[in-house]
Amino acid sequence: MARIAPSRKRTHSIMSNAGFGELVMYTGDKKIVVPQKYITKEGLVYKRVNKHIVEGNLEKLEELGVVVM
Repeated sequence: MARIAPSRKRTHSIMSNAGFGELVMYTGDKKIVVPQKYITKEGLVYKRVNKHIVEGNLEKLEELGVVVM
């Protein structure tokens, strides 16, 4: 069995440090576009932004710069 180097197991190293783009999510009839500045190097959405997404607080998301359509 071939062994995989530990540096290749992390998603960020596979992405060649290029970073992630915008995240587009659909919830019901709403489209939420999270900008790259709210996405960590591991590809996760920051907790303070994710909290508002889960709660459905669309006004606060728009204040933070997240596009809600």
